[in-house]
Amino acid sequence: MSQPPTGYGYGYGGPPPMSQRPTDTMAVLGLVFAFVFPLLGLVFSIIGLQNVRRDGTNGRGLALAGLWVSIAYLALVVLFVVAYIGLFAAMVGLSSAGSW
Repeated sequence: MSQPPTGYGYGYGGPPPMSQRPTDTMAVLGLVFAFVFPLLGLVFSIIGLQNVRRDGTNGRGLALAGLWVSIAYLALVVLFVVAYIGLFAAMVGLSSAGSW
């Protein structure tokens, strides 16, 4: 019977696999929905932040990114709506001023 050469024995093996904390699903959904439905992204991001704090899961950065993207998107939408209403009011004001 032949034996394996020295140095190629069974040994101790590699390091044990590291257990990784799972990423919070609500945090991921918050970031995804921030681009599609910002109000829903805002809600999911807030819930994701609460879950990360409570459970200790990963995803705090994702939830914060979803929160800020949702806030920025909603602020831009409000800004555009206010500008549109102001432009519409100015156009109505100009047209009614010329009819006197």
